[in-house]
Amino acid sequence: YYKRFYSNQNYTRADIAEDALHDFCISLNEYANTQVAIVFFNKNATSKTSGWVSAESAAAYFDDGLDGVYHDSSVYDEGTRWDKGLNEALSYLATADSDPTYVLFVTDGRYSAGYNDALKYARQIETYNTATHSYNTTNDGGNTTLFGVYAFGSQYDYLDDVIYYAEVGSERTAGNDTDITSEIKDNYFRANSTEDFNSILSNVFNKIVSTSGIGSTTINDGTTSSVTTTSGEISSLLQDLVAF
Repeated sequence: YYKRFYSNQNYTRADIAEDALHDFCISLNEYANTQVAIVFFNKNATSKTSGWVSAESAAAYFDDGLDGVYHDSSVYDEGTRWDKGLNEALSYLATADSDPTYVLFVTDGRYSAGYNDALKYARQIETYNTATHSYNTTNDGGNTTLFGVYAFGSQYDYLDDVIYYAEVGSERTAGNDTDITSEIKDNYFRANSTEDFNSILSNVFNKIVSTSGIGSTTINDGTTSSVTTTSGEISSLLQDLVAF
């Protein structure tokens, strides 16, 4: 994440994203056995959790224990290597259990290098099967889902083209205009404001819990309510999330 000021205040885009992801983890924590891993990336990728941890522990990473959310400035201003972050996600998938797994990839800047590798790793993530710990790049036989979020960026992002490759398996001509086609409309999102970003996380959250057999879920200010299950007790459901 680039360290850039938002709304001319001493509060960065990354700060806003970390606040929202903190609340996202808190919401996930309402579901027992949810496992989360956090990776930050710039010119390199850095794991911020020691393997898979509970959603509560993941949220605690962002909490400074004093006056709110801790912001890790060590990862700002040093490049935007999408390929490094996505490759780190693959290492987490290799240790995931057999349940559905989700990779939430968030960036505010276009790639600085490694675009072709980013395409390759994104496709491998989307077709990865945590039950067999293998991926098939010729068809989507995996149980892993990749979400891409371009948040607050002012540059042409090209992330839509990466998500397209992950979903379809073939490269389209990368263009300056964001092109949200039917193939990526459920996996690619662009946020131009804090409200947009929170809405996107709410959307992603509901996709995760609905595919895990939980229905009638709403999120208000980062908190879930009105939860019912369609396939058993909530405590028996398990999903994994790798967040960036």
